[in-house]
Amino acid sequence: MPKKINASTPSTGTLVVPTPAETRQALFSEIERPGAPIRWSFLQAWGGKRPPGPARHFVHERRLFALQLYLLVHLLALGKPWDAPTMPNEAWGRALDKITAGAEATVSRSFGWLESKQLLKIDRTHQIRTAYLLREDGSGAAYKRRKGKYFTLPNDFFLEGHHNELSLNATFSLLVALKHSVYRPWFKLVLEEGADWYGVSPDTLRRGLRELAANGFIESELRQERDVRARYGVTRRHYYHLLGPYEWTTASEAAMEGEEVDDAAAA
Repeated sequence: MPKKINASTPSTGTLVVPTPAETRQALFSEIERPGAPIRWSFLQAWGGKRPPGPARHFVHERRLFALQLYLLVHLLALGKPWDAPTMPNEAWGRALDKITAGAEATVSRSFGWLESKQLLKIDRTHQIRTAYLLREDGSGAAYKRRKGKYFTLPNDFFLEGHHNELSLNATFSLLVALKHSVYRPWFKLVLEEGADWYGVSPDTLRRGLRELAANGFIESELRQERDVRARYGVTRRHYYHLLGPYEWTTASEAAMEGEEVDDAAAA
Protein backbone atom coordinates (compact mmCIF):
# COMPACT_ATOMS: atom_id res chain seq x y z
CA MET A 1 0.00 0.00 0.00
CA PRO A 2 1.26 3.54 -0.71
CA LYS A 3 2.66 5.32 2.29
CA LYS A 4 0.43 8.24 3.25
CA ILE A 5 1.16 11.61 4.79
CA ASN A 6 -1.69 13.31 6.60
CA ALA A 7 -3.15 15.83 4.18
CA SER A 8 -5.60 17.47 6.58
CA THR A 9 -5.39 21.19 7.12
CA PRO A 10 -4.86 22.15 10.79
CA SER A 11 -7.27 24.58 12.40
CA THR A 12 -5.91 28.09 12.74
CA GLY A 13 -4.43 28.64 16.15
CA THR A 14 -4.12 24.95 17.06
CA LEU A 15 -1.20 23.69 14.96
CA VAL A 16 1.60 25.46 13.18
CA VAL A 17 2.18 24.47 9.57
CA PRO A 18 5.56 22.72 9.38
CA THR A 19 8.43 24.54 7.73
CA PRO A 20 10.09 23.13 4.61
CA ALA A 21 13.04 21.92 6.71
CA GLU A 22 10.69 20.24 9.21
CA THR A 23 8.82 18.60 6.35
CA ARG A 24 12.03 17.12 4.96
CA GLN A 25 13.17 15.96 8.40
CA ALA A 26 9.86 14.13 8.88
CA LEU A 27 10.03 12.49 5.46
CA PHE A 28 13.56 11.21 6.09
CA SER A 29 13.07 10.37 9.77
CA GLU A 30 12.60 6.63 9.20
CA ILE A 31 15.14 6.26 6.40
CA GLU A 32 18.30 4.60 7.67
CA ARG A 33 20.36 4.48 4.49
CA PRO A 34 22.53 7.59 3.93
CA GLY A 35 21.54 7.99 0.30
CA ALA A 36 19.93 6.36 -2.71
CA PRO A 37 21.46 4.76 -5.81
CA ILE A 38 20.76 6.27 -9.22
CA ARG A 39 21.74 4.42 -12.38
CA TRP A 40 24.38 5.93 -14.61
CA SER A 41 21.89 5.64 -17.47
CA PHE A 42 20.10 8.72 -16.14
CA LEU A 43 23.14 10.69 -17.31
CA GLN A 44 24.52 8.48 -20.06
CA ALA A 45 23.46 5.18 -21.62
CA TRP A 46 25.59 2.18 -20.78
CA GLY A 47 26.79 0.07 -23.69
CA GLY A 48 26.91 0.66 -27.43
CA LYS A 49 27.61 4.24 -28.42
CA ARG A 50 26.59 5.40 -24.93
CA PRO A 51 24.42 8.38 -25.96
CA PRO A 52 23.37 11.02 -23.39
CA GLY A 53 20.65 10.01 -20.94
CA PRO A 54 17.39 11.83 -20.09
CA ALA A 55 19.05 14.10 -17.51
CA ARG A 56 19.95 16.45 -20.36
CA HIS A 57 16.27 17.34 -20.81
CA PHE A 58 16.22 19.07 -17.42
CA VAL A 59 19.03 21.38 -18.57
CA HIS A 60 17.68 21.99 -22.07
CA GLU A 61 14.23 22.89 -20.75
CA ARG A 62 15.45 24.67 -17.60
CA ARG A 63 13.59 22.34 -15.21
CA LEU A 64 15.41 22.80 -11.90
CA PHE A 65 12.32 22.20 -9.75
CA ALA A 66 11.41 19.07 -11.71
CA LEU A 67 14.94 17.76 -11.19
CA GLN A 68 14.73 18.42 -7.46
CA LEU A 69 11.36 16.69 -7.34
CA TYR A 70 12.68 13.67 -9.23
CA LEU A 71 15.71 13.34 -6.96
CA LEU A 72 13.53 13.64 -3.86
CA VAL A 73 11.29 10.82 -5.08
CA HIS A 74 14.39 8.67 -5.64
CA LEU A 75 15.56 9.22 -2.07
CA LEU A 76 12.13 8.51 -0.57
CA ALA A 77 11.24 5.37 -2.57
CA LEU A 78 12.51 2.62 -0.28
CA GLY A 79 11.22 -0.63 -1.77
CA LYS A 80 8.59 -2.31 -3.89
CA PRO A 81 6.51 -0.90 -5.48
CA TRP A 82 9.22 1.82 -5.42
CA ASP A 83 6.85 4.62 -4.52
CA ALA A 84 7.42 7.79 -2.54
CA PRO A 85 5.01 8.83 0.25
CA THR A 86 1.52 9.76 -0.94
CA MET A 87 1.11 13.51 -0.38
CA PRO A 88 -0.88 16.47 -1.70
CA ASN A 89 0.84 18.82 -4.12
CA GLU A 90 1.12 21.43 -1.38
CA ALA A 91 3.20 19.09 0.80
CA TRP A 92 5.49 18.17 -2.09
CA GLY A 93 6.00 21.86 -2.79
CA ARG A 94 6.69 22.62 0.87
CA ALA A 95 9.28 19.83 1.02
CA LEU A 96 11.14 21.68 -1.72
CA ASP A 97 10.66 25.18 -0.29
CA LYS A 98 7.97 26.05 -2.83
CA ILE A 99 5.44 27.78 -0.56
CA THR A 100 4.41 30.77 -2.66
CA ALA A 101 1.15 31.20 -4.53
CA GLY A 102 0.97 28.79 -7.44
CA ALA A 103 3.13 26.15 -5.73
CA GLU A 104 0.51 23.42 -6.18
CA ALA A 105 0.28 24.15 -9.91
CA THR A 106 4.08 24.07 -10.21
CA VAL A 107 4.20 20.66 -8.53
CA SER A 108 1.39 19.34 -10.74
CA ARG A 109 3.09 20.54 -13.94
CA SER A 110 6.44 19.11 -12.83
CA PHE A 111 4.98 15.69 -12.07
CA GLY A 112 3.25 15.78 -15.45
CA TRP A 113 6.51 16.66 -17.19
CA LEU A 114 8.39 13.85 -15.38
CA GLU A 115 5.68 11.43 -16.42
CA SER A 116 5.92 12.60 -20.03
CA LYS A 117 9.66 11.83 -19.97
CA GLN A 118 8.84 8.32 -18.68
CA LEU A 119 10.86 8.79 -15.50
CA LEU A 120 7.92 8.45 -13.08
CA LYS A 121 4.45 6.94 -13.04
CA ILE A 122 1.95 9.13 -11.19
CA ASP A 123 -1.30 8.08 -9.52
CA ARG A 124 -3.66 11.03 -9.01
CA THR A 125 -6.60 11.54 -6.70
CA HIS A 126 -7.62 15.19 -6.88
CA GLN A 127 -4.53 17.05 -5.60
CA ILE A 128 -2.99 13.93 -4.01
CA ARG A 129 -0.01 12.37 -5.77
CA THR A 130 1.73 9.00 -5.47
CA ALA A 131 4.92 8.83 -7.52
CA TYR A 132 6.42 5.51 -8.64
CA LEU A 133 9.94 5.19 -10.01
CA LEU A 134 10.52 3.99 -13.57
CA ARG A 135 13.89 3.05 -15.03
CA GLU A 136 16.30 6.00 -15.03
CA ASP A 137 17.02 5.65 -18.76
CA GLY A 138 13.64 7.14 -19.69
CA SER A 139 12.50 3.96 -21.43
CA GLY A 140 9.35 3.72 -19.33
CA ALA A 141 10.36 0.24 -18.12
CA ALA A 142 9.43 -0.83 -14.61
CA TYR A 143 11.97 0.08 -11.96
CA LYS A 144 14.03 -2.76 -10.47
CA ARG A 145 16.85 -2.56 -7.98
CA ARG A 146 19.45 -5.01 -9.23
CA LYS A 147 22.96 -5.20 -10.61
CA GLY A 148 24.04 -2.21 -12.62
CA LYS A 149 26.16 0.92 -12.63
CA TYR A 150 25.06 3.33 -9.91
CA PHE A 151 26.17 6.45 -8.11
CA THR A 152 24.76 7.55 -4.76
CA LEU A 153 23.00 10.83 -3.99
CA PRO A 154 23.25 11.49 -0.22
CA ASN A 155 20.16 12.38 1.80
CA ASP A 156 22.06 15.46 2.96
CA PHE A 157 21.45 17.02 -0.45
CA PHE A 158 17.99 17.80 0.90
CA LEU A 159 18.45 17.54 4.67
CA GLU A 160 21.22 20.16 4.63
CA GLY A 161 19.35 22.33 2.14
CA HIS A 162 21.97 22.02 -0.60
CA HIS A 163 19.21 21.88 -3.23
CA ASN A 164 18.49 25.52 -2.34
CA GLU A 165 22.12 26.55 -2.73
CA LEU A 166 22.73 25.10 -6.17
CA SER A 167 21.54 26.21 -9.58
CA LEU A 168 20.43 23.84 -12.33
CA ASN A 169 23.94 23.81 -13.85
CA ALA A 170 25.52 23.05 -10.47
CA THR A 171 22.99 20.33 -9.60
CA PHE A 172 23.54 18.63 -12.95
CA SER A 173 27.33 18.94 -12.56
CA LEU A 174 27.10 17.43 -9.07
CA LEU A 175 25.38 14.35 -10.49
CA VAL A 176 28.07 14.06 -13.18
CA ALA A 177 30.78 14.40 -10.53
CA LEU A 178 29.15 11.72 -8.36
CA LYS A 179 29.14 9.37 -11.36
CA HIS A 180 32.81 10.01 -12.08
CA SER A 181 33.90 9.63 -8.46
CA VAL A 182 32.38 6.19 -7.91
CA TYR A 183 35.71 4.35 -8.08
CA ARG A 184 38.28 6.94 -7.01
CA PRO A 185 38.42 10.12 -4.92
CA TRP A 186 40.12 12.21 -7.65
CA PHE A 187 38.74 12.00 -11.17
CA LYS A 188 39.39 13.60 -14.55
CA LEU A 189 36.56 15.36 -16.35
CA VAL A 190 37.14 16.71 -19.85
CA LEU A 191 34.51 19.41 -20.23
CA GLU A 192 34.67 19.35 -24.01
CA GLU A 193 33.30 15.80 -23.92
CA GLY A 194 30.17 17.01 -22.12
CA ALA A 195 28.12 17.38 -25.30
CA ASP A 196 28.84 13.86 -26.55
CA TRP A 197 28.60 12.17 -23.15
CA TYR A 198 25.86 14.09 -21.38
CA GLY A 199 24.18 16.23 -24.02
CA VAL A 200 25.11 19.58 -22.44
CA SER A 201 27.62 22.25 -23.39
CA PRO A 202 31.11 22.55 -21.86
CA ASP A 203 30.01 25.92 -20.44
CA THR A 204 27.18 24.23 -18.54
CA LEU A 205 29.64 21.92 -16.78
CA ARG A 206 32.23 24.68 -16.33
CA ARG A 207 29.77 27.03 -14.64
CA GLY A 208 28.34 24.20 -12.57
CA LEU A 209 31.74 23.05 -11.31
CA ARG A 210 32.75 26.61 -10.43
CA GLU A 211 29.57 26.99 -8.40
CA LEU A 212 30.20 23.69 -6.62
CA ALA A 213 33.69 24.91 -5.74
CA ALA A 214 32.35 28.24 -4.49
CA ASN A 215 29.99 26.34 -2.17
CA GLY A 216 32.76 24.09 -0.87
CA PHE A 217 31.48 20.88 -2.47
CA ILE A 218 34.40 20.22 -4.84
CA GLU A 219 38.08 21.07 -5.30
CA SER A 220 40.31 20.77 -8.34
CA GLU A 221 43.95 20.69 -9.36
CA LEU A 222 45.89 20.78 -12.62
CA ARG A 223 47.99 17.73 -13.41
CA GLN A 224 50.43 17.09 -16.22
CA GLU A 225 49.81 14.04 -18.38
CA ARG A 226 51.75 12.41 -21.19
CA ASP A 227 49.95 12.99 -24.49
CA VAL A 228 51.55 11.90 -27.76
CA ARG A 229 49.20 14.19 -29.69
CA ALA A 230 50.23 17.30 -27.76
CA ARG A 231 52.83 19.70 -29.18
CA TYR A 232 55.44 18.88 -26.55
CA GLY A 233 54.11 15.45 -25.64
CA VAL A 234 52.57 16.72 -22.39
CA THR A 235 49.21 18.24 -21.61
CA ARG A 236 47.52 19.56 -18.47
CA ARG A 237 44.18 18.27 -17.23
CA HIS A 238 41.86 19.30 -14.42
CA TYR A 239 41.22 16.66 -11.77
CA TYR A 240 38.37 17.03 -9.30
CA HIS A 241 37.61 15.80 -5.78
CA LEU A 242 34.18 16.02 -4.15
CA LEU A 243 33.96 17.30 -0.58
CA GLY A 244 31.60 17.13 2.39
CA PRO A 245 28.80 14.55 2.20
CA TYR A 246 29.65 13.90 -1.45
CA GLU A 247 33.23 12.82 -0.79
CA TRP A 248 34.30 9.41 -2.05
CA THR A 249 34.66 6.64 0.51
CA THR A 250 35.80 3.02 0.22
CA ALA A 251 32.26 1.97 1.10
CA SER A 252 30.80 3.88 -1.83
CA GLU A 253 32.76 1.83 -4.36
CA ALA A 254 31.39 -1.46 -3.07
CA ALA A 255 27.85 -0.09 -2.90
CA MET A 256 27.94 1.23 -6.45
CA GLU A 257 29.11 -2.04 -7.92
CA GLY A 258 25.41 -2.85 -8.08
CA GLU A 259 24.97 -5.47 -5.40
CA GLU A 260 21.96 -7.74 -5.63
CA VAL A 261 19.18 -6.37 -3.43
CA ASP A 262 16.63 -8.58 -1.75
CA ASP A 263 13.44 -6.92 -2.99
CA ALA A 264 11.34 -8.78 -0.44
CA ALA A 265 13.48 -7.48 2.40
CA ALA A 266 13.55 -3.98 0.94
CA ALA A 267 9.80 -3.78 0.51
